[in-house]
Amino acid sequence: MAQGSGPAAETSAPDTRNGLFSSHVLQGLLGNHIKNEHDKGPRATKVPPRPPVSKVSTTQAQTMLNDLGFDAGVPDGIAGPRTRAAVIRFQQAARLPGTGKLDPRTVHVLMGAHRILKAQPGLAPDEATRRAIPGTDSTRPFTAASAQASITPVRRFAHADEYPPERYRGYGLIVFKSGVSSFDRERHRFFCEAYMTSILHVRAIGKDEPNQFVTIWPLKSPATARALNGRWREPASSICNIAIDDYDNVLAAKAIEAAKKAGFDEQGAGPFLLGWLPGAKYGQADALILTLDLSHVEDYEMAQSLFQDWKYDIQSDPDLLKPGFRLEKLRRKVRRWSDTRGPGLFSVVWRG
Repeated sequence: MAQGSGPAAETSAPDTRNGLFSSHVLQGLLGNHIKNEHDKGPRATKVPPRPPVSKVSTTQAQTMLNDLGFDAGVPDGIAGPRTRAAVIRFQQAARLPGTGKLDPRTVHVLMGAHRILKAQPGLAPDEATRRAIPGTDSTRPFTAASAQASITPVRRFAHADEYPPERYRGYGLIVFKSGVSSFDRERHRFFCEAYMTSILHVRAIGKDEPNQFVTIWPLKSPATARALNGRWREPASSICNIAIDDYDNVLAAKAIEAAKKAGFDEQGAGPFLLGWLPGAKYGQADALILTLDLSHVEDYEMAQSLFQDWKYDIQSDPDLLKPGFRLEKLRRKVRRWSDTRGPGLFSVVWRG
């Protein structure tokens, strides 16, 4: 398939001027960091400090976070790691510093988003959070036109004739290494539902735009892809049986082979989330690929948490799609994911 034009095709190799990195530097520094993390073996995840609460109790904050789609667990009044992770994801969505602390500014925006959500039945939680962002017109819906200035994370179902979707600036693909069976159907189901509940469908914001980073669930049938995309408002539970049965294993296998050309190591049972930057680089040896290894995810809650992290930390980061993005930012991302989630979960593949 011919390479696309426009924004997706403009982003090529990172700039090497003024401290920006070359392919050899990225491969050496990022690769060595990831290797060193693997060599250390398993280690206990660091337990963050409990975030202080201002103006609301911990239980109230947890309830509001859950209502807005940021999984803080059972509202038990204990501000532990899960609550802190939910606070960080909310802060990222609300364009606040990702401290994990319920400081007065965060609480103010959180309470505002929750009031908006409760006052407008049927409003998507993501939209309520967006409308509560300081300086945002809370009466104007989030449309493709209003998202022009930033990267828009979206999802959609796609079939082989639409792949790779070169009109997007970046895209990810959820890749299973084998088809669904009676033994692992439940695992496919919770991944599908976590994917659908964590990332907005492209139609929720209007239409396809070149600044979007799309994450795809691949399907065999064009008719099924069209039908499920048309049913984007329906609950995930009503969609995922069809999406699981029509999952395109051939397309998934081709995606793994394309990623391996750039150095991807498919160790692990999967699934994997593979992201190409830009989309036009799919299948090329010099493609930059962000990988999320979901092999050890055992339940819906963990899958949803990781998809939300992918959405806010990867898909929504405009710097990753700029020509000349900086090495240090990628290094920090790898290190942060390794520290908070464990080594080897998130990695970067690029031969340059």
